[in-house]
Amino acid sequence: MKWKDKLEWLFNQDYANITLRKNEHKTCYETVEEYIGGSSTYDYDFMSEEDRQKCIETDTMFEFRIYPSTPVGFNEFCGSSLEIVVNQMYEWMK
Repeated sequence: MKWKDKLEWLFNQDYANITLRKNEHKTCYETVEEYIGGSSTYDYDFMSEEDRQKCIETDTMFEFRIYPSTPVGFNEFCGSSLEIVVNQMYEWMK
């Protein structure tokens, strides 16, 4: 299945909430490195250390979060491309 089909499948599920963000760090006037390194209470989940480094090098980061059934407890993946986070989320939620 292509990643765009996976995205459509995810959005057609009856989840409590779906959030897809690109470059949230820029709303805080931070780099990706500052954004992911500045949180002592949150651990950003990347597919690999290499992809985390790519986000830092390109200053681009996608975040995909799904609350499956309630507003408490969620799954979130971060990555350097939309395709990466969609594929990760699909594998987790299917």
